[in-house]
This record gives sequence, C-alpha cells and structure tokens, in this order.
Amino acid sequence: MTVFNDTFRPIELKNQMSTFNYIVERSMNIRRSIRFIEKEPDHLTIRLPGCGEYLEITGTESEVNWLDEQLRRYDYYRR
Repeated sequence: MTVFNDTFRPIELKNQMSTFNYIVERSMNIRRSIRFIEKEPDHLTIRLPGCGEYLEITGTESEVNWLDEQLRRYDYYRR
C-alpha cells in the first residue's frame, strides 16, 4: 500500500498491517481522533489529529476495505 502525505513523498508500506500501524502511530494512538474524509474502491483519505495532516492511502479494493474496517473496529475514527 502507498501513503501520500503533505510532503508529497509517497511512503510504500509492505502490507496492510504495517499501513495500519503507521496510521495508528501517526495519530499518536489516540482513539476517536482520525477524521474520515473519503473512501473509494482504490483509495482512502483521512485527516490526522494534532498536525491536521491529510493522508491518502492507495491500494487494492480489498486492502482499502480491510484498513477502513480495522480503523472502525478499533474505534480510531471520530464520530
């Protein structure tokens, strides 16, 4: 999966779990802190707390669905 952030340098991560861990680390492990912006079959856009940075995560449809489901399951999205 690939993560695009405000620095315009894409970050290539090996698998879904490493992408999930990267997002959790960047959100300072604060639950209900990530703002869901947009989801399409091949990408997910979120906004991180604190710095207000937008991340656009791209991957296959199944990878993006899995990542979105994990962020919802572990309650990282704001309500």
